[in-house]
Amino acid sequence: MTLSHYASVPLVTAMLLLLGADALAQQVPTAGSQLQQISALPPKTTTTSPVLEVPKDSIPTTSRADVRRLKVVGLQFSGASALSEAELVKICGFVPGQRYSFVELHELAARVTSHYRSLGYFLAQTYLPSQDVTEGLVQFQVVEGQYGAIKLTNQSRMSDHVAAHVLESLKSAGAVTASDLERRLLMLSDLPGINVKSVLVPGASTGTTDLQVNVSDGRTLGGSLEADNHGNLFTGAQRAGASVFFNQPAGIGDLATLRFLTSGPDLTYGQATYQALLGGLTAGVSLADLRYRLNGEFASIQSSGSAQVRSFYLSYPMIRSRNSNLSLQWSSDEKLLSDRTEVGSLGNTSEKFARLSTTSLRGDFRDSWGPAFNDYAATWTHGSIDLRDPIARDLDLLSAHSQGDFDKLTFSAGRLQHVSADVQLYARLSGQWASKNLDASEKFSLGGAGSVRAFPSGEAAGDEGASLTLEVRSNLPQISEHISGKLQLIAFLDAGFIQLNKRTWEAETAANRRELQGAGLGLAYSGPENLMVKTYYAFKLGNEVAQSQADAPGRFWLQLSKPF
Repeated sequence: MTLSHYASVPLVTAMLLLLGADALAQQVPTAGSQLQQISALPPKTTTTSPVLEVPKDSIPTTSRADVRRLKVVGLQFSGASALSEAELVKICGFVPGQRYSFVELHELAARVTSHYRSLGYFLAQTYLPSQDVTEGLVQFQVVEGQYGAIKLTNQSRMSDHVAAHVLESLKSAGAVTASDLERRLLMLSDLPGINVKSVLVPGASTGTTDLQVNVSDGRTLGGSLEADNHGNLFTGAQRAGASVFFNQPAGIGDLATLRFLTSGPDLTYGQATYQALLGGLTAGVSLADLRYRLNGEFASIQSSGSAQVRSFYLSYPMIRSRNSNLSLQWSSDEKLLSDRTEVGSLGNTSEKFARLSTTSLRGDFRDSWGPAFNDYAATWTHGSIDLRDPIARDLDLLSAHSQGDFDKLTFSAGRLQHVSADVQLYARLSGQWASKNLDASEKFSLGGAGSVRAFPSGEAAGDEGASLTLEVRSNLPQISEHISGKLQLIAFLDAGFIQLNKRTWEAETAANRRELQGAGLGLAYSGPENLMVKTYYAFKLGNEVAQSQADAPGRFWLQLSKPF
């Protein structure tokens, strides 16, 4: 602030704040609010699913042609270690003293095999060996399935040590279980730039299986192109960008990512990320830089700003399988946010420094009702905001009290339900709780293409709130035999509420709660080579009027992405 030019700015600014600061904060984009809209669009990588070949059942057989029935007084099981003999007798439903045919005895063995496989011992087998049963005591042989040799053939850029470390829990003489084998193979295939193929073959001794894992190189370089109209009107709604992924640059299960997004001269964003395997964790660092300039009705105040973000994060896959996943992530972030306004020769720069510690759980699972795919996330953030401008601190003391420590919880849950081969239902709930009034960079927003689509990006940003989206998706017939891909028609309903400030202050006059609703239609096209085009038209329901930019009865959204 240049006080020599404008000594009465603190008084004037305070008067504006007291008379209508809440409305101003709602309408004027800041570095923090611009950063939030971009953070919602992280670049994504794709991994290949591991290929696993499993040997067919091969067990000794006894003749089932004998229809004689014999009195059985007891059962014995050899080779079982995961379950006790008493448990196995109960599982197969044996009744002492009852007469059984050999066919029925084989059925008892099949029940034990089925139970083992339901526990994840997918190679387990139970059979009747040749024996003397004249005394009425029947012996069953249980083969739980154990590893013989485990052989890793690595022909990729990644070091042998990294691949061996991922597979280290699969030990020779250990039981072959679906959950552990699937987890390790998926974790290996999650590493960037490699392909994984594995084969289970009969081992050298009875009851053992050898695991052969072959790792080969995938793509070294990849990326994606993106374009949308999801940006803020005053920094440019039309945006375009690109992401580039460098797989295994050091051969340690690592990934380097560069991302760039721009709307032209009014908004530029760049991000560089590097992550690598660190024991059982993935560790990463990220640097991001944003520059913006406001146009339109804010051009006269020459408002501009920047944001720099430094991040360090750790993640761990608590559950990893084809049907259920859960990861734990912790991150530490530092943000330097700067906003400058100039009117003629007068200027003011407001600078904030934020330090955040974030813990999140993210998961998904599939179920057989439909079938359906579900995802969920919960994130706890503890942070602090330091308003470095003395005038801004004084004004904050008169109003929001956002300076200092805060906590917030954000959550989301979604479900994609298959009704038929061509019809799906989709629902998503997301929201936020806050311990106090938050800075603009930490608020929850209702408007935009990812929430209530009938309102502009950044509309209705507040400390606490929730939004709900309901969709009906229907696959459309192929337009032409010359046009490949899938086209989907989407009918949707969006709704949400927001509490603008956790706690109000005496001079605040604007309404502290808003409720937004909208509905509309959309088209989603999945084309060749993973081309994706999404477009929506949403119209408002109810009497709410957009405040962050000019009101409109409906809004059109477009998004394109193309991996390369």
